[in-house]
Amino acid sequence: MNPPKSIKQQIIAALLKLAAPLLKNEAGIRKIERKRTLFLLEDTKPAIHLVITPETVMGEDTRGYDIEFHALYKIICDDARDPADLADGVAAFLQSAIEKDPQLNGGDNNGASLASWVKYFGDTPFTQEELKPDGGILVTFLVRYRRLKGDPNTTY
Repeated sequence: MNPPKSIKQQIIAALLKLAAPLLKNEAGIRKIERKRTLFLLEDTKPAIHLVITPETVMGEDTRGYDIEFHALYKIICDDARDPADLADGVAAFLQSAIEKDPQLNGGDNNGASLASWVKYFGDTPFTQEELKPDGGILVTFLVRYRRLKGDPNTTY
C-alpha cells in the first residue's frame, strides 16, 4: 500500500503536469523531470529540470503552518545562443500555465486548492560550458501553501 501524497508532493506533481504539454510538441522538449540540484547536466536536449528548494515555515497558527519553497524550472537548450528563442517561449508557456492554474493560486469555484499562491520570481539566462556549450533559462516561482499540524497530507 502506498502512503497518501503530502500537499507538497501534490503541488510538485501539479507543477510537472503543467509542463507536460511541452513534451514532444512543437516546442521540441524531449524530457521533463524533477532533479535534486541545478548543477546536473543533461544529455537529452531540449529538456526541463524541475528543482525544488527546501521549505521555510513562514507562519503558524493553532491549526497549522504557512510554508514556502521555490520551484525552479531549468530549461536546457542544445545551444547556448538559443537562436530559436525556445527557452523564452517555454518560459512564457510555464508562466501562463502556472499563474492561471486555480489549484496553485488559491482555489477554483469549488474552493479546491493545493497552494495559497504561486508568485513568479523572474528568469535568469545561463550557459554551461562542459564538452559543448549548452544554455537556457532558469524560471523561478515562489510557492506558498498551508498544511495542518500533524497531517502533511491536508491543507486548510
